[in-house]
Amino acid sequence: MQAQFTEQTRRALSDARHEASENGSACVEPEHLLVAVLRGDPSEACAELRRNGHSPKAIYEDVCAVLDVPLPVTERAAPHSPELIVPSARSERTLALAARIAVQFGRYHMGTDHLLLALIAEPNETLAGVWKRHGVSATEASTTGERIAPLPSAVSAAPRQLFQRPAWNRYTFAAKQAIAVAATE
Repeated sequence: MQAQFTEQTRRALSDARHEASENGSACVEPEHLLVAVLRGDPSEACAELRRNGHSPKAIYEDVCAVLDVPLPVTERAAPHSPELIVPSARSERTLALAARIAVQFGRYHMGTDHLLLALIAEPNETLAGVWKRHGVSATEASTTGERIAPLPSAVSAAPRQLFQRPAWNRYTFAAKQAIAVAATE
């Protein structure tokens, strides 16, 4: 079974690319994913946080504050078009874990709740601090993580494929429309 993305997840991934572009980052980091997931209220991820007694708005504001800290000039990339920004290796692992969670739960579509569980289960240093400040523990996701099946090879390529764009200049307008319709189907 290959996990596909829900419309909310697609929107969140697109928003994460724009967030990374706004911050001058050359790639999408897990922090960008979390901001994008929590921005889409009412999302599945926000509902999951509320079910566990957490405030999605407070977490969103905390992560935004972390992202607003300017990068040193040497680390700040020139502004990129969001279409050129790809996920970092850490974000790819997070997306692959979220796909595994969705597959394990027998879901054909990976939702923002699966992405949130992956961000909680394997946080980087920044997100670990955010989770600690807000009382979100990895044990909330660990019961899910213990039941995660090995990653099927069909799922492992899905995250990168979402960020790649074909060379549109060789397609006619009608072909572009057909591809867009096929992608939404």
